[in-house]
Amino acid sequence: MKTIFFISNSIRKGRKGNSNSLIATVTVTVSIAIMVVAVAVSDGFKREIREKATGFSGEIIINSLGFDINTSGFPVNRYNSIFDSVRQIPGVRFIQPYSYKPGIIKNNSNIQGIILKGVDSLYDWSFFKSNLVNGEIPVSKGNIPSNGILISARLSALLNYTTGDTLLVYFIDKTVRARRFIISGIYDAQLEEIDKTMVIGDMRGVQNLNGWDSSMVTGIEVKIYDYKNTDKTSEEIEKFISGGDDETIALTVTKVTDLYPNLFDWLRLLDFNVLVVLILMMTVAGFNMFSGLLIIIFERISMIGTLKAVGMNNADIHKIFLVISSSLVLKGILVGNVIALVVCFVQQTFKVISLNPVNYFVKYVPVEIDFAKILMIDLASFILIMIFLYLPLFFISRINPADAVKSK
Repeated sequence: MKTIFFISNSIRKGRKGNSNSLIATVTVTVSIAIMVVAVAVSDGFKREIREKATGFSGEIIINSLGFDINTSGFPVNRYNSIFDSVRQIPGVRFIQPYSYKPGIIKNNSNIQGIILKGVDSLYDWSFFKSNLVNGEIPVSKGNIPSNGILISARLSALLNYTTGDTLLVYFIDKTVRARRFIISGIYDAQLEEIDKTMVIGDMRGVQNLNGWDSSMVTGIEVKIYDYKNTDKTSEEIEKFISGGDDETIALTVTKVTDLYPNLFDWLRLLDFNVLVVLILMMTVAGFNMFSGLLIIIFERISMIGTLKAVGMNNADIHKIFLVISSSLVLKGILVGNVIALVVCFVQQTFKVISLNPVNYFVKYVPVEIDFAKILMIDLASFILIMIFLYLPLFFISRINPADAVKSK
């Protein structure tokens, strides 16, 4: 083995600055950098959009089997004992009730349908506080329902409203009722379709509009600690429901991925695109290293013939060139990682590359660095490239020592 490393080191030193070796290394560097950045951007998009979607509704929603956003005919009893059991499920952070009422806002010639979401005084406002761009969160005080509401920046621009303005909302059931609200604050979550319609207000006002008492709500939002456990937690909740009484089994469980399928379908498409990039980049890097190794072998045919003449077998000769190539691959992987991490850090810190939130749901390219995934990319790339580099063994085995030495 010492002989193999000695010969490979001698060849590598003699090839310093060689253009073919440099091209092969640069190819690996660029491929690794592109793959790491692509995965970091994909993870960033998934994190941002997932946090936005769950900020509006939680990871899991429990409501009535007959629930329809346009009707108030199927409320849920917020004091059902099943919800005490849900609170005790490991991984559940908390649960919170909400109520919906569809309405219409008219301002001059502009008409916009909305969903008035009513929440109580214990509602977790952290998501909306982090996305608040103007005004303040509406506060419920006393026994009288507050008329303060929170609207989106898109709705504000669409209807030309701002904080402090009074708006008239029409609610259509058997009769048309109008209610006046004051805009307490404006949020901007950059989720176009949800932002345009979601208005947040006092639950008691929504319950009054629906003709409900204080125990009746549209549903219960379930917030969990780890999004990855959404499926598992959802299954546990469904088990509780299926084993309950008549009131309990009339409930249904909806995951956030099913509530906003267009968002998560877009993320799945993004994952597919990233997978294509990974396959292409690994393949390009592998073929370039393969061609680079072939060039090195062709340049050393006489040396290969001499080594065979003195008794070295094909496998050991191939190991010499594998050691040379692996050093180039590892160098390319290392430099590629450094470049990718610098690019990700700069984007994460300074948000250099901006986006149109109407199309991409965020104002800038988000990145999330996962070192475990980077290590997996590095390892997979190295293994795949080394598999490619076993192909030249075929050419080494066909070199005739006598002919090679003569050509020298």
